[in-house]
Amino acid sequence: MGSFVTRRAALRALACGCCVGAMGFAGCKKSGSSSGGADSSAVSSDGVREGFSSDTEVKDYPVTLKVYADRDLSYCNLGDGLDPFDHYLAKYQAQSGRSDVDVQVEYLQSSELARFAAEGFPDGDALVATSPIVDVACSAQVAYAGAGGVSVRLLSYAFSMGVRVVRQRGSSAELPEAGGVGGRELSDGSLSRLSHLDSVEGSIAIANPETEPIGVAANKLLYPCGLYTEPDGISGTYADSLADKMIVYPSQDEAMAAVGAGECQFGFAFSASLASRYPHVQDCYTPPGATNTAYKGASLVASPEPGVARDFLQYMTMVTG
Repeated sequence: MGSFVTRRAALRALACGCCVGAMGFAGCKKSGSSSGGADSSAVSSDGVREGFSSDTEVKDYPVTLKVYADRDLSYCNLGDGLDPFDHYLAKYQAQSGRSDVDVQVEYLQSSELARFAAEGFPDGDALVATSPIVDVACSAQVAYAGAGGVSVRLLSYAFSMGVRVVRQRGSSAELPEAGGVGGRELSDGSLSRLSHLDSVEGSIAIANPETEPIGVAANKLLYPCGLYTEPDGISGTYADSLADKMIVYPSQDEAMAAVGAGECQFGFAFSASLASRYPHVQDCYTPPGATNTAYKGASLVASPEPGVARDFLQYMTMVTG
């Protein structure tokens, strides 16, 4: 499934409300290198100048970037109803010298991205995926990591992908109380309503953590409760008391279909666009201790414009929402 983010006129109109002054980003959070370098550095004889950091570039001619991204991210709503890459592109185009950069996004299943990360992408300029997939791409020299991994961008805060426990829409099923005084939970997740997930009567749907980021995220929440054996969310096993209740599905869509049909009492899902993505289930619990799924971005080694690709990725680390 592809999403073509080339609606330049519409985005420029939106960007008018996002313009920032030369002294910094209004209402934006800075991290990493200062943005000032991109606007103050001289343009070289070949029309290139340094971008938002030393390994990024701004060109004086139009550039269209192709980004391969995890399909889950297409559901991330940053408050304006736009595709998330549209959202960031509109703001990026408002920065000095970047109005002629467009971005074409191709969303793929995590399993497809993992295969390309190991074997190589047919084309493209950048990869945005979960941390393990980007790490594989860098190790295989499909993506560019830079010395010590400095050219890989951390994008966990660019995309809000919290974890929720869900149930069939209309169901009144509830998780057991946490067990603390007055049902008290601990913020580190070691004491929560997930602590007694093994006492529910029905089964629990989870997507295969080897192919679906939500499966990894859910297992990471079960680890501090003592119901999963490894903190990485993928290399462990379920506690004996829970193992028979956990039903692992090949995909997240299949896991949610099982919850929606009443075949499983509970399941795990990302919060992003939950109601529209899976209207047959409903949110019933937000676990404490949940953190955003670790997403990273890196330019592809075969990219004809890797410096510009890194500049766009760097920008996404510098703004919040």
